[in-house]
Amino acid sequence: MQNLINRYAFVFDKANLNDIINLILFCSQAKVEIPYHQEKNIILKLYEMDNPILWASYLLYAQYSKRYFQEIRDVIGKLILDRIDAIVKKDSVYTYREFWWVLIFNKSPYITTIEQNAIDSIIAILKMGSGITAGEILGNLFVEYLKNNKEQFFEWNLHKKDFLRNITFKSRQRSIFKNYQENLSSLYWSSL
Repeated sequence: MQNLINRYAFVFDKANLNDIINLILFCSQAKVEIPYHQEKNIILKLYEMDNPILWASYLLYAQYSKRYFQEIRDVIGKLILDRIDAIVKKDSVYTYREFWWVLIFNKSPYITTIEQNAIDSIIAILKMGSGITAGEILGNLFVEYLKNNKEQFFEWNLHKKDFLRNITFKSRQRSIFKNYQENLSSLYWSSL
């Protein structure tokens, strides 16, 4: 598998990062390393796109090396703190694009206490109304979920859902890397 990834490494350079993020996660779970040159290009794309879901996914991939993981984790930690600092109007936190960083990295096992405290401070200022209107009740439920539920909006355990078994990669003409030992009805749905 490593030889195959090395041979077709150009895919990581030419493809849209949103389109190949599952391939990167596949590499993580299959314990296959993306060549160094392509990793550098992916990092450049991550900075350009500024998408916390893509950064979180890449953090999972980076676990193949303790040193590289720590490097990426430190970059993400700084980005989290920078994005939280960019939320200026505390009464309209929901309207900030940077709030996605709070949602994705809240309760992540890979962030530091300082970063989690910064996230908690944003969650703490979310308006919790009196609970009279449907919107206030919903807002209160959302804040309670963010504060108290250990499972959040991003699955940090790749092995929990058996990622390799459930993913389908497709070319223009056929599906590849699909485990077809499932029943036919799931095969039809997953190939849509």
